[in-house]
Amino acid sequence: MADLQMPGSLAGAASIEIHTRQGWRLVYSRRSDGSPSPMTGLLRFAARMNSIWAAAQADDPFADWFLEKTYHAIETARMEIGDMHRMLATHFQHGKKGVNVEMAASSTPVSVPLQFSTPYGFMGAYLVSECDALIRACYTCRHVGLISNAKNEQNIRRSMRMVLRAFELQREYRFHGVTREDARAANAKWNRAVEEMGSPPPEIVAGRRPRVSPYIGDDASEAERVEEAEATAD
Repeated sequence: MADLQMPGSLAGAASIEIHTRQGWRLVYSRRSDGSPSPMTGLLRFAARMNSIWAAAQADDPFADWFLEKTYHAIETARMEIGDMHRMLATHFQHGKKGVNVEMAASSTPVSVPLQFSTPYGFMGAYLVSECDALIRACYTCRHVGLISNAKNEQNIRRSMRMVLRAFELQREYRFHGVTREDARAANAKWNRAVEEMGSPPPEIVAGRRPRVSPYIGDDASEAERVEEAEATAD
């Protein structure tokens, strides 16, 4: 038994393939000429979510509140972009009258490696990927005469706004180092945070966690002990 060796920690690899210039901008927060843009792209969004995730791990209810708002914003954007894509697919299927048309794709798509510390980085990547696919569909439908130039531009602007709205929510978060204990005490630190960011929903302050959230403090090691105990029982 002394010679038995446990497996090392899990590791994996992920990437996103980008076909459109708009999708590239949504990843890198860059203008078409490569210069920095004030917009919050995927990589900037994922980096900023790291601090909110860490604060949620320290029992900050404001961080949990922003995680929940970001989760719902991403899911809402994905649903709306999905609806737009399905509408275009209907045009594509019924409008070309037996003509075989392939979806437009970049001759040199960009593969971006994804190395994120929180699930929210990957959730943002799914959103960017779906927006990139929608934009490809828009350009294809416009090119073959299924939608107008105006409709094409409207769809692209709308889809990009939804992505950026989800990515920019976290810019309103300010770290104050508060915990739910500060909320119960209603101390000066808590009151300063409320004054700057508003009041989190009472149920979050009381302990409700977002659907996608980290373990709090020692809960992570406790969860590992529970998993180990369950595996031993099996």
